Amino acid sequence: MNEADEAHKITELNMAISLSNLSTEKLETTGQCHNCFEHLYEQVPFCDADCRDDYEQRKRFKGS
Repeated sequence: MNEADEAHKITELNMAISLSNLSTEKLETTGQCHNCFEHLYEQVPFCDADCRDDYEQRKRFKGS
């Protein structure tokens, strides 16, 4: 892996962290993912980061 690849990975990580910090809404944990409605065994609002991102993106598009 060269320096450009490493820099790209760091940039992507920083972007992901920044995007995850954008959400100020606290979602109630219901035992289901707020995006795909899959049953969750843990008290979290989403089953994974992809579902969280899809939910946030859809919410942003609805608001514009």
